[in-house]
Amino acid sequence: MKRFYNKTSFFNNLRRQLAFKLALFTRKCLMLLGRKATSMPGRVALKIYPRLLADLCNGRPVIVVSGTNGKTSTLNMLVHILETDGRKVIANRGGANMPDGFISAIAAQKDLLNSADTCLAFEVDEAWFAKISNQLQADLVIFTNLYRDQADRYGDPYATRKLLESGLEQVPEALLVTSADEPLVASLGQARKAPAFYFGLDDSCLQSDLGDHPEEHFPSSCPICLEPLSFELKSLPGQGKYHCAACGFKRPALDLTILPQSAANRASFLGDYGNIDLNLTHSALYELYNAAAAALSAQKWGVPGSVIREGLESFSGIDFRNQQINLDQDRAICLNLVKNPVGMTVALESMAKQPVRYLLLAINNRESDGRDISWLSSVDYSALKACASQLYNIVVSGSQSAALKTELIKQGFDPQLIHEETNISHAWQIINDSLKAGELAYVLPNYTAMLDLQSVMH
Repeated sequence: MKRFYNKTSFFNNLRRQLAFKLALFTRKCLMLLGRKATSMPGRVALKIYPRLLADLCNGRPVIVVSGTNGKTSTLNMLVHILETDGRKVIANRGGANMPDGFISAIAAQKDLLNSADTCLAFEVDEAWFAKISNQLQADLVIFTNLYRDQADRYGDPYATRKLLESGLEQVPEALLVTSADEPLVASLGQARKAPAFYFGLDDSCLQSDLGDHPEEHFPSSCPICLEPLSFELKSLPGQGKYHCAACGFKRPALDLTILPQSAANRASFLGDYGNIDLNLTHSALYELYNAAAAALSAQKWGVPGSVIREGLESFSGIDFRNQQINLDQDRAICLNLVKNPVGMTVALESMAKQPVRYLLLAINNRESDGRDISWLSSVDYSALKACASQLYNIVVSGSQSAALKTELIKQGFDPQLIHEETNISHAWQIINDSLKAGELAYVLPNYTAMLDLQSVMH
């Protein structure tokens, strides 16, 4: 029996080495061809040795970030803070958030594997979290929020919550950092034996009325007992100060309090380390939530408050996440990923505050996006309607350009304002050619449309 075990161990080790070498080789070939190598190297490796991810994670500190919106931004902020503190980190910074993406990220940063204290930090797709949590064996788990997203893959947000809960049960010792203001993720920390830590907006900054928003994709039932959930005050739709009269579930006490300041891009975080005054690149509330998740996680990872401040203030952002690019002749474009009703609603509300002349909406429904695009009808377009008079053109593009155009017309937009161009490269050219000196355009794509635009714009 021992001899058989040794033979099994030998062959597994051989397969592991072969799989990782194939990942490295595939990556090198793709890079030589000028192609992205964010997933394919890992896909090849996992065909050879399916347990490669578990073996690479074994014995190393692991951080996992999951949730509907803000995963990529939160991960990149946290990684930047850790690196500012001198830590070595391997991370899937580009957002390829399934197992093949994790292996590909490790292959891209293989030299860091030589250091025993290198940390692995992964943004994880919500549907995959339960499937691979036992392989990752995370020491720290961060949940951002849960909204309706890719209903064909996740179901409703309550079904997604069960997926995250199942994944958490496989890492009972892991620390949990999550939003206190969003009830679905906040509830996941209630029954855990391991510590859970919460960030949220100061009560003085919450509002009693945010205006009208479609409610079907926001939490309205208690995640514990499914009775009606009452919001006393709100920060964003579906987030704020809440309670359930039936079971007593309510917003947890805050371990990190977000205090936005009146000055642009200024905020304060109040936590165990005292008060940190910040001058951030972006001050949109959803970005403050992402920064708070990164700051609280870094603190629980042992990073001093002064380094957290330095890391957040020096973080320059990531492509297509509220990114502004200045072109020639004082022209500018703002790029923001949108992939669900909440994300697009918030992006349109941010856009409406700017002197925008052109808007490009690009939506595909490839496998990575989710085939179901019915969420387009759940977006709150009121902010876009409010600024429509200042727009010269709305260009709709991607494989779902016709559905976008139909939805906008159904919402009451003038068909003469809408230009349909299925080819994303051509759509971008329309915007670039139309934009005059001193003008601003917004570009809002979903995930694979973003990848298409990156190849065109770079």
